[in-house]
Amino acid sequence: MAKISKKLDYNERINSFDEVYPVLTLSQAVHEANRCLFCWEAPCREGCPVGINIPGFIKRLAQKNYKGSAELIYLDNPFGEVCGRICPQEKLCEENCRARALNYPIAIGELQRFVCNKRITGDFKISFKIKKEQKEKIAVIGAGPGGLGAAYFLRFMGYKVDVFDKERNAGGILRYSLPSYRLPSSIIAKEVEFIKDLGVNLKYNKELGKKIHLKDLKKEYDAIVLALGLSKYKNLGIKGENLKGVYYPDNVLNKIRAMKEPLPDPDLSNGKVIVIGGGNVAMDCADTIRRLPNTEVEIVYRRDFQNMPAWKSEVETVLNNGVRIMFLTNPIEIIGKTGKVTGIKIIRMKLTEPDESGRPRPIPIKGSESIIECDKVIIAIGQTKDQDLLSNEKLELSLSGELIIDNNMQTSESGVFAIGDIITGPLTAVNAIQSGKEVASNIYNYFESRRK
Repeated sequence: MAKISKKLDYNERINSFDEVYPVLTLSQAVHEANRCLFCWEAPCREGCPVGINIPGFIKRLAQKNYKGSAELIYLDNPFGEVCGRICPQEKLCEENCRARALNYPIAIGELQRFVCNKRITGDFKISFKIKKEQKEKIAVIGAGPGGLGAAYFLRFMGYKVDVFDKERNAGGILRYSLPSYRLPSSIIAKEVEFIKDLGVNLKYNKELGKKIHLKDLKKEYDAIVLALGLSKYKNLGIKGENLKGVYYPDNVLNKIRAMKEPLPDPDLSNGKVIVIGGGNVAMDCADTIRRLPNTEVEIVYRRDFQNMPAWKSEVETVLNNGVRIMFLTNPIEIIGKTGKVTGIKIIRMKLTEPDESGRPRPIPIKGSESIIECDKVIIAIGQTKDQDLLSNEKLELSLSGELIIDNNMQTSESGVFAIGDIITGPLTAVNAIQSGKEVASNIYNYFESRRK
């Protein structure tokens, strides 16, 4: 990713939950904006899942028309400020930037963050007019980026939208699974308020399968959008996972996110912590826990650096922050004494032919077992959908447990649509927003077809 702003030095970032990169200054932003080639057929826009008019917003920024610049961003993305911070721009818009051929790509993410931060901090307000009010009423289940994205675009079209979420605040993975130094809660709250100001109604502490059910919602709403995400963390299936001192990412990230600064924690700080996994969530867990006092962190991952699913920038960050990574290593048992974790038994791995993921398959090396002493273990190997919940709500699943949808994202239940990770597997926030944008268009067509 092209980065202009200067990263906090090691001592500052490791002893606080402050954002690692500050927002650009005015002079930095305008100078960078004027580097843009303002391509007519912009490949950067093609690389953006939600299709933001990138040359347009950068040109307005260069002209110091910040409000107009922000309007172009929020026209296609209700989480402009959020995505300016956490989007993998180096793999999306910046990857396609033509300025790369001259020297290096435009820092599109930082420019987006600069513009949207001006809205967040009150430099100006933007608002959009709703199209003709429609008679239909829609329920969205899940207030993460996909669900709120769907609600935003449906409201644009004039539909009445209620969003239900099991938590007490909106944001989903943005609020509950990302460290505050990557995405402060205040930013999420401002983006959610912007969506609410459009006329979207949020209802909290409403969990599907417990307090609300599809059969009841179908009596009140003309369409329903399932934006449930992947609500269950995967386990390893090895001995010792029930020992005290074994945690999953939600236990860790939710608890530490509530801290204003790194402080001793009776459960998580002090001693050695092993994080198992190679994705972005594993990196977030390791980097977050590393900031707690007197804590040593090591990651165990079964493949090598080149084949880690985590963004390379995230891996480099944790390494720079003092986290060690044991590559080509897999846990085979969590060891304990008197019910508490005392270590993990590992085995070395070697890579062979590619598996279904396209990456080399790791297989164990006989006789290479060893034990690592530790005090806590974080299992961060991925998430999965709640198949029991979907079955109980009478939704049809495939033999492999996948939620069945048609080309319009409609499930086996008429008028019930599904979006985001629950149908695609784990992707980024901007992909979830794009899924919400797509389903809004599909629902519009669904209603129009019923009127004929």
